[in-house]
Amino acid sequence: MEYRITSPCKGTNTYEIIPSKNVKLSRDDMISCLEKCGFEVSISSDMLAVGRNGPTELTIYTRGKLIIKHAKDKKSAESLAKEIISLL
Repeated sequence: MEYRITSPCKGTNTYEIIPSKNVKLSRDDMISCLEKCGFEVSISSDMLAVGRNGPTELTIYTRGKLIIKHAKDKKSAESLAKEIISLL
């Protein structure tokens, strides 16, 4: 699946990943993606799920959008995004 990656907050290691195709995820789908990638789910609702793995925080939305905070760099954020997107 194709996507675009941006850094909405310049000077931080936060990245937004938006899939180019329409995606519709359930709460269980979002939780499963996070857990399969080694994230501990801290918040979940019908709209989003948030997980942490060390300093990295990942938010996944029902439409497939990802917000990755505290990534080492853009390359590591993109690698994580690819891993998550492969599970969608």
